[in-house]
Amino acid sequence: MDKAVPVLKKLTRLCDVLDKAIVSFTSVLLFFMFVLAVLTVFFRYVVHHPLVWSSDILVPSFVWMSLLGISVAARSSSHVIIDSFIKILPEKNQKQIAVATQVIIACFCAFLVIAGFKVTLAAADSRWGVLQLPSAYIYIAFPVSFFLIFLYAIDNIFKIFTISED
Repeated sequence: MDKAVPVLKKLTRLCDVLDKAIVSFTSVLLFFMFVLAVLTVFFRYVVHHPLVWSSDILVPSFVWMSLLGISVAARSSSHVIIDSFIKILPEKNQKQIAVATQVIIACFCAFLVIAGFKVTLAAADSRWGVLQLPSAYIYIAFPVSFFLIFLYAIDNIFKIFTISED
């Protein structure tokens, strides 16, 4: 396991950098969405010339922000966990349950990445909205987000093993 430690540290560092970049990106995206939504309301009700293309930008932005936000929550373990059940187990079983949970999350995310890419490829030729943007721009958010969660789950599994060895 000692030979694997540098690789694990690199994976943890990669996950940390990705997480910080995603938080920054989603923060900027949220601000952009707010400004565009305010402009949309202003143009519709004050100027009486609605921005018909605004939903073509806001909907994909919301999808990306939401799904990337899920990956940030997964990284910081902010998602819902049945913690009270795990805490009543002996410490040895807590680690086993934690590893099993992360393995299930990783497997489910791997499935969603594969399925998401299939859906994205199936939607590659379709267009969406007034701007006629490719639907794949929206659908690709699913496999990207769940690939990030997959990476985070793998990192968490290795962290559990390295903590248990200390």
